[in-house]
Amino acid sequence: MRYLLILILIGSFSIVNTLKAQTFTINQGVLSSDERISKVIDLVKKYIQSKDADEVKQSVWLKNELDKYDKVDLNANEFGLFWYQYYDASVLSVKHFEDSVYRTRVQFSYEDTSGVKTAFIYDFLSKQIGNDFKLINTLPYNTRNWGHKSTKYIDYVFPPEHEFNQEKADQMNNYIDSLKRIFNISEVDRITFYFTDDFDLLNRARGFTYYIREGNYTKPQGKVSGIHNIVYSGKGSELYRHEVTHLCLYPIFKNAGYLHEGIACFLSDHMGQDLDYHYRNLNDYLVQNPDLDLDTFHTFRCFDVNSNPQHVIAGLFIEIAHAYGGMRQVIRVMEAGDNYPDLNGHERYYKIIEDLYGVRQDFINEYIRKEIAERVE
Repeated sequence: MRYLLILILIGSFSIVNTLKAQTFTINQGVLSSDERISKVIDLVKKYIQSKDADEVKQSVWLKNELDKYDKVDLNANEFGLFWYQYYDASVLSVKHFEDSVYRTRVQFSYEDTSGVKTAFIYDFLSKQIGNDFKLINTLPYNTRNWGHKSTKYIDYVFPPEHEFNQEKADQMNNYIDSLKRIFNISEVDRITFYFTDDFDLLNRARGFTYYIREGNYTKPQGKVSGIHNIVYSGKGSELYRHEVTHLCLYPIFKNAGYLHEGIACFLSDHMGQDLDYHYRNLNDYLVQNPDLDLDTFHTFRCFDVNSNPQHVIAGLFIEIAHAYGGMRQVIRVMEAGDNYPDLNGHERYYKIIEDLYGVRQDFINEYIRKEIAERVE
């Protein structure tokens, strides 16, 4: 699963930004002397400077939004962090639309040793109710004229020019049925599935006018919001097993950690390619880098645009479990994290490998290299 960098950015930059209070500025050209524009800016400021989204949500969000979503902000809560507060904020513009909606475009930035950097530019939407203003979620508004199609488990939302493919939608729903049988899942909550053929376009619909690592190469990628049961897909198709696997299996394997990526890769694909492709890609890199130590492979991040080694290695461990004992052993591995409640995510991961695979952490480098090499011979 390709996370939208918010999680990475918080981990990388929040230390710098929490050393000082957030600054909030208004760019030149913004007509802040106008009463309505001033109220809209004050609303956004109140929200992003609050330390807890839940604390102020009743006073800043439209009631319809509060009624629809328990965690009302589709972006702020998906990582369990109220990420706006980690960055300095500058209002770039405020625009009024005909339906009493105002868009406040805000740049979030941070400073490092080389200067000030832009982390995100995000569009907040506010709706005028009488003389008051309330926030509304950006994504549903921006996609209100997109195509919508409800199926057995999934409500699809897609660009208006896309011709809906019922056959692929049926395959997606059938896949969910198979997950329910294999993992004894009694019920699956309805999934909202947004998709475009370019992940950047979908992020713009979500309100991210810019975010770090935007652009580069267009490839199949996606992410999920477990809190809201939403798939965000840049694969351009009704069929995206990888992300749907996450939403179906998160609730039953709460402590599986990165093995969730492994089972999604094993049952479906990773960036549009099967594991065999990624084994070859990863093996080539490992051969060229014999000094790379995989004993702490959780720190080994993308070495090119085609493969995330953390996902591929997690998929390897799931594949090994399946070869040993079928899906019963896979389920045993996925459940094993429940046995170590006092360990953090990475410690739990290595403990599962030691106890169920018989490989101590100081031998993991040799083990992974051997298993990968055997699969490409």
